[in-house]
Amino acid sequence: MATFATEIKRVYSEGLSKYGFKKIKGKQPYFVRPVGDEIVHIITYKTEKSFTRGYKRFVVYGGIATVYRAHINLEKTPRDNSAWLYNVYKFYKRSDAENKTPDMYDKLTTFSYKEEDKEAMINSIKYSFEMTEKFVIPQLDKVINIKECVDFFDKYNTPLLYIDEKDFGKGQNGYDYMEGLLNIFVYTFDEYAEKKRKAHEKWNEIILNDMKIGRNGFTMEEYEIDKEEGRKSMECQINTFKKMINDSEEHRKLMEEIESRKDFNIEILRNYGIDI
Repeated sequence: MATFATEIKRVYSEGLSKYGFKKIKGKQPYFVRPVGDEIVHIITYKTEKSFTRGYKRFVVYGGIATVYRAHINLEKTPRDNSAWLYNVYKFYKRSDAENKTPDMYDKLTTFSYKEEDKEAMINSIKYSFEMTEKFVIPQLDKVINIKECVDFFDKYNTPLLYIDEKDFGKGQNGYDYMEGLLNIFVYTFDEYAEKKRKAHEKWNEIILNDMKIGRNGFTMEEYEIDKEEGRKSMECQINTFKKMINDSEEHRKLMEEIESRKDFNIEILRNYGIDI
């Protein structure tokens, strides 16, 4: 009997090839599509423990990485890279699909099949690919430049755009996937400061509204503390951005770091067998 690993690799290798994706060298199940020499689109999957007796299940992820993060590390398992990869349901929720319904959560977050049932396994794998083709690939197709990468991260995972003031975030163990340096390519200082302030205001409005409808247990005192901590973090980000573009020595170091990261990640991708 064909194994799950064999069948899903076959289905995804064949199905994704027409979209320009290629399975990387090595044991990890990442399919990568380069976009120019700065961006890669990624699709992968992992098995999960099923809580239904007699069944197995798996998750399919999509994501984007740029050569300006500290390390495009595809030697890690999809589970270990899940901070910047998103399941099919999240792509569905962010898509333009009409009449989006909550019941799709169970249909797209994970995919399952009955153990020892080869036909059910293959059908589940094929269905997962159909949903990936329908909801993930079209969203990835839209991201072909750095500005669109920033928009994508803002839409799916804004914290990835955090700018670390210490050594540009380099060497921060476990956070080598951060994409904060992209802000430098996209915004002027005034644009970045305005964006951060608007985001801070919007977050405060969300917390206040959730308090009013009982969605969170915040007291007004806790809200004020959270608001002030958020303001300090926002100002720190704004000041860090300002320093990186206005301080000549800091800007020089930044440009060197950007070129170093690009060279480093391109070499890594080539070692994975990706032509970029």
